[in-house]
Amino acid sequence: MTDILYIEDDLALQESVTEILSQEGFNVTLATNGKDALKLIKKFKYDLVLSDIMLPDVTGFDILAKVDEQSRNRTTPFIFASGLNEVKNIRKGMELGADDYIPKPFSREELLNAISARLKRTSQITDTYKIEIDNLKKSLSGNESPTEQKMFGYDDSFFLTSGKKSQFVFIRNIALIKADKDYTVIFIDNGKSYYIKKTLKAWNASLPENYFLQIHRSTIININQVSTVEKGDNYSYKIFLKGHDEPFLISQRFSRKLKGKLRGI
Repeated sequence: MTDILYIEDDLALQESVTEILSQEGFNVTLATNGKDALKLIKKFKYDLVLSDIMLPDVTGFDILAKVDEQSRNRTTPFIFASGLNEVKNIRKGMELGADDYIPKPFSREELLNAISARLKRTSQITDTYKIEIDNLKKSLSGNESPTEQKMFGYDDSFFLTSGKKSQFVFIRNIALIKADKDYTVIFIDNGKSYYIKKTLKAWNASLPENYFLQIHRSTIININQVSTVEKGDNYSYKIFLKGHDEPFLISQRFSRKLKGKLRGI
């Protein structure tokens, strides 16, 4: 059952909206002021928050700001239902991160359409994240064969956990990947690096070949990160990457591959 927190100090409206939502199968928790609402937000996880703006103690804007600080409900859709219909109030709510704004008075249809749209969007995002996480777990655990490994596009992303932090990393932001036995170190174009359990061979099988090149047995580079290529000694070449002072030495054979890829993008 979908859990909705409804924050409204107008008791007649609160009763009417609660009846509508209950008839649609939603489980509704009520709060008539900001203080009670914040206690509930801190203690419980909700699928959606519906809130008035003008409350007896704090504003709905204050509640939204606090929701963003609570990891439990940080991604919970937040909808304002208010009689403050000036553009400045609507804009302020959206700038703070509100997902929608329903002007009072609103119809049953307007209310349910807004809630349905937000819940559907959240469900789609959650499903996408679950797929990304599942694919990454398979890849990092070694349970995925080369034919099953996800082929990334240049604008794709993957879910990465490093220490206590988790984030999405875009393939296009990878500057280079260096091998360390069964692990690899990913260097991002912002200077950060991450150590993960995935072999260089597995990366070669999943990265878009038009943009990435293995320049020797322990290094893959993003050719869009190449700043210059210089001729070295004994038919070798030096590759300089953006943000990296030290060059990478490659053979003449790999330099021809690199030049071919650079011409192709």
